[in-house]
Amino acid sequence: MVKKKAVFFTVTALMMMAVFLFSFFVYHEYRMRNRALVIETRVSSIDNFIDDIKVDIERGVYISSFRSVLALIESITINQSYIDNVSQKFNEVFFNGTVDGDELALIRNNTFLDWESKVKDEAAKVDIELYFNNKSVEIWQDDPWNLGVKLSFTLGIGDLKSTAFWTKDMEIETKVSILNFEDPIYRIETNGLVLNAIRKKNVSFFVNQSNNNVDKLKTHNNGSYYIAWSDAPSFLKRMEGRMDESDENGIESLVDVQKLVDQGFSAKNKSVVDYTYFDNSSDPIHYKIQGMQSWFGLDNLSNGSMTHLEVYEVENITT
Repeated sequence: MVKKKAVFFTVTALMMMAVFLFSFFVYHEYRMRNRALVIETRVSSIDNFIDDIKVDIERGVYISSFRSVLALIESITINQSYIDNVSQKFNEVFFNGTVDGDELALIRNNTFLDWESKVKDEAAKVDIELYFNNKSVEIWQDDPWNLGVKLSFTLGIGDLKSTAFWTKDMEIETKVSILNFEDPIYRIETNGLVLNAIRKKNVSFFVNQSNNNVDKLKTHNNGSYYIAWSDAPSFLKRMEGRMDESDENGIESLVDVQKLVDQGFSAKNKSVVDYTYFDNSSDPIHYKIQGMQSWFGLDNLSNGSMTHLEVYEVENITT
């Protein structure tokens, strides 16, 4: 009888232990599943946040890039000198809002670091912590009318509740149009007396070939509009004053010499192509054009496919 009771108590104890262990593991699995669900939900929400913030980063890079170029032009205006290293100075102004340590009004509160601070504040409101590490920015020109900018960085994203954390290497590229920016060459070479904004030519042809009428060429010249020309300096090279260096993404205008004369400058007996006219080291042979002003002259330099006389359609009316 005693043995039967012992067996009964043993079986009962084992069953109770089994129930306890089963309950423990079920509860533990429930907690793990619940935690996994919380983590999965949080990771998903952070992932959606990253998609949204990428759009904001792209917007921030564009605004900071646009403002940075304006600030570099502002620096040229203030110091009345070209930028000695555009890539280096762009990096400084993009992040810090300064050129050679001097703060510039046009970029104030619009640097990438200003934008970064605002984004971090917004992220903190939803318990997300952001880190922007290993930041670097590049600027280049691969077409005549636009600047390319690329921001590279490592984005660190963490949940303030320590639910999740990861890093991601990112590159954001944007384009900044140079249209309507001030041409630094005119600013520096005329001591700020004759300024010129970059605007594309607005005529479909320069010379009426049926009667050699040059009115449209005069319109183009009077407005100092620009054409793409692969033997001219690009906008970035213009910012550095490198007028004697050609670039496949170069642009050029024709100087309205009368505007210079009106400001007290003497008319030069040179081609009115801007980088030639303002560069004292170059003086190619140039030609007078029938129907144009007495000071108007054009050289016949080539970009490899056309000459200036051909592109401005005056090869048959030179004198």
